[in-house]
Amino acid sequence: MYSQEVVRLADQFQPQLVELRRRIHRHPELGFQEIKTAALVAETLQGLGLEATRNVAITGVVGLLRGSTDGPTVALRADMDALPIQELNETGYKSQEPGVMHACGHDVHTASLLGAAMILVSLKEHIKGNVKFIFQPAEEGPGGALPMIAAGVLENPKVDYIFGAHVWHDVPAGSIAAQAGPIMAAPDNFTITITGRGGHGAQPHLCIDALAVAVQFISGLQQIVSRKTNPFDPVVLTIGQMTAGVRGNVIAEQAVLNGTLRTLNKTTQINCQKWMEDILAATCSAYGATYTLTYTEQYDITASDTALTEQLIVSACAVLGSEHVITQLEPSMGGEDFSFFMKDIPGVYYRLGIGDREKGLYPIHHNRFDVNENALAVGAKVMAQVTLDLLK
Repeated sequence: MYSQEVVRLADQFQPQLVELRRRIHRHPELGFQEIKTAALVAETLQGLGLEATRNVAITGVVGLLRGSTDGPTVALRADMDALPIQELNETGYKSQEPGVMHACGHDVHTASLLGAAMILVSLKEHIKGNVKFIFQPAEEGPGGALPMIAAGVLENPKVDYIFGAHVWHDVPAGSIAAQAGPIMAAPDNFTITITGRGGHGAQPHLCIDALAVAVQFISGLQQIVSRKTNPFDPVVLTIGQMTAGVRGNVIAEQAVLNGTLRTLNKTTQINCQKWMEDILAATCSAYGATYTLTYTEQYDITASDTALTEQLIVSACAVLGSEHVITQLEPSMGGEDFSFFMKDIPGVYYRLGIGDREKGLYPIHHNRFDVNENALAVGAKVMAQVTLDLLK
């Protein structure tokens, strides 16, 4: 319903969305520092006649569209923060902020959601209910979703459904990809300190080599994924950093390891945590060392609701054509704090295509990352159409 009008409006607003995206891209801001971006978002929402609340969870913005009659509330979320990366692209809209870049497409998310707001305001008389536009800070870290929830963004009016999207290099521009169930992993972080007894490198028998114990532990850790977990249940377990020792002829007294565990299944997540500490305790005990383990569950598993995903696919087909809607995809082992919004509310997190083989675009978090800007109107169309279909 109204799909032709949604497509017409999205195409009409596309030049404006490109300008908004480039303006945001020129002035990227890190998490909880999105002052200029938030001001632009709030001014745009207010210019559309929407209620706009600023300074939510420090730099977040929430817009509210009240429809023609009472009904459910649909929330649409975009993240606004950039990354501490020096941009190497040479474009007219390259970052003007040294060492900061929109290398993850959050400028696209923000501009595209503003486009959805423009469309929905134009079709306000068809909306029976409310639409909340959530512009979130700090997705890249330390996480802005929980502070926004604590600030009450899912209440007054209470949100019934929520949608979020992320640009995706492997999905061609002009398309989206959506699938029910887990789509992003739970990204846990941990720090392990192994303590032995240092000494002279010529007298190892008088020492407990923390570095050697750490190496044995890392080797044993590999058995969790290769031998303890189901091969059809994806798990990533990585030690990305180890610091030990002071010089070549001194036995290391202490080794500090930093790593990450990423899972798509809660039971597997809990089991892997246990197995990791079992191996750590046994290894340290065998060699006479001690340890401390600090473990942080950063974000939940991001999993899309089945019925709501089916609705999103129907809505996307209406404005894009079924040939531009991908329904079979591999989950990512990356993490997303959008998962917290979906903890108690049905939601969908889908992929917005930005791929362009002719341009040879680089993937997210690369210092030459860029997008096919046709994705802006595509994202606006899909967000607007699924909202109209739920609130018609």
